[in-house]
Amino acid sequence: MQIHVLTGDALAELFSLSGIEGNTIISRECLIEGPVLGDGKDLSAFWQMRADYLTTDAPEEKEFYFEKVAKEFEKLLDLPAGSEINLWFEFDLFCQANMWFVLNLLKQFGKQQNIYRINPIIKEISKLWRGFGDLSVADLPICLAQKIPFSEKDIALGVQLWQAYSRQDAEALQALSQTNSPCFPYLREVCEAAIAKQEGAVEILVQNIIQAGASNFKDVFLRFSKENGIYGLGDLQVKNIYEQLVA
Repeated sequence: MQIHVLTGDALAELFSLSGIEGNTIISRECLIEGPVLGDGKDLSAFWQMRADYLTTDAPEEKEFYFEKVAKEFEKLLDLPAGSEINLWFEFDLFCQANMWFVLNLLKQFGKQQNIYRINPIIKEISKLWRGFGDLSVADLPICLAQKIPFSEKDIALGVQLWQAYSRQDAEALQALSQTNSPCFPYLREVCEAAIAKQEGAVEILVQNIIQAGASNFKDVFLRFSKENGIYGLGDLQVKNIYEQLVA
């Protein structure tokens, strides 16, 4: 069985038109926001922690979280032996944190074989952080054809990255960022972004844009995305910060 773990619904929609065979699992989490440190054993407690955080202002959305977010990931735990698992994630911190989590989950439940990294084709380096969002349907089979297998060392690195990230262990992230792996391009830059975010860099960046004269959220978000795409933050995440700063 061929499984494609896709980063978000936008890629899933594009993927559905590509003709690529296999079942899909959609990653809808946002693990660069909120608490992510669990005990590593109780997955249901982890989902509850995430649901509580993400639905603080809309508790009626908890059912959606468990049905459309948690259960998607849990499909990975019941895959038949020998399944090929293709991880379609972009290069930015948002996607990388989610991918580290998936690798940790696969390792934890003994699904660490036949895993492949599917990178987006980068046509212009200036659009590096836009990932699959800058591609057409015709580009996706090319991405798949260039898949990179995860070795045992690569999977172990992904697990270590998740554990360091979830603990907010800047020293460990810095050390791991020096590792060379074809499955983790731009690892140094992404780890540096993770450390900076933990230290409040995103709030400072948004504040600087406001102080530079951006008059509304749309202008703030467009400039932030253009200058700080490595974080991979969407409009919702940036808007939360913006509203706190202008309140």
